[in-house]
Amino acid sequence: MSAVTEQLGEFLADVVMTSHYLAEPAAEPAGNLHDAEMKCLKIIATIGPLKMHQLAETLHATKARATQLVTTLEQLGYVARGQGTDLRTKLVSATELGQAIVLDTRQKYHELAKAIELKLGTKRASELCTLLAEITPLSVLTSNQTKEFTL
Repeated sequence: MSAVTEQLGEFLADVVMTSHYLAEPAAEPAGNLHDAEMKCLKIIATIGPLKMHQLAETLHATKARATQLVTTLEQLGYVARGQGTDLRTKLVSATELGQAIVLDTRQKYHELAKAIELKLGTKRASELCTLLAEITPLSVLTSNQTKEFTL
């Protein structure tokens, strides 16, 4: 392992561990959602309603994996499947509870981001965003993103 890889690994671990101190976890955590389930919920809440194949494509996952994630989220009451314009099409959308979970989680990360920006300064925090965007495998979803898909 190179020295840079080791140092970067330590920095990333520190940022993740520090986030627990900078941004307190929600009083009502998002069940026991795993990262993939939370990312799925965030995508659905941000750009949904989505067809299953669109969700799978956005997650960079198989349709079967997307279906597994949706089933878990549906059982927890975070998403619901509804009828699309075509009777064969099912659309997945976030419930009010699912939207609230995403909003709360987003707020916690915004608190962490604010702490990082205060530590680095706006210019360096912006540079960090640029670098992270280059390595992020999934598109960063913001609350004002327009829908990417035609339904």
